[in-house]
Amino acid sequence: MSTPLNLLDHLTLAPVLLPFATGLLLLSLRGQAIALRRGLSGLGVLLQVVAAAALLVQVDTGLISVYRLGDWPAPWGIVLVADRLAAWMVLITSLLALWVVLHASDGTDNQGS
Repeated sequence: MSTPLNLLDHLTLAPVLLPFATGLLLLSLRGQAIALRRGLSGLGVLLQVVAAAALLVQVDTGLISVYRLGDWPAPWGIVLVADRLAAWMVLITSLLALWVVLHASDGTDNQGS
């Protein structure tokens, strides 16, 4: 019998996967209205903040989360590790990205430098 899928087990992967997926989506919508692209960008960053906060709550108990991509061992595979410091850094970076997206969404991105 297979075990049910638990998304919290894959939470360590979210800070990598969410921006990548948002970027791919925005690239595919290159010719669409800028309001749609700004909204999706803001939604992606907001989801990133939520995922970072959830990751911080998960590791706040002292648990160190280890995620092996493809279930390969360390010398050959990519291993993502989340502890308290890493989760705080991801959350701070996500909040900074949210502030940047909100600031750029008022039209500053069209003005240039």
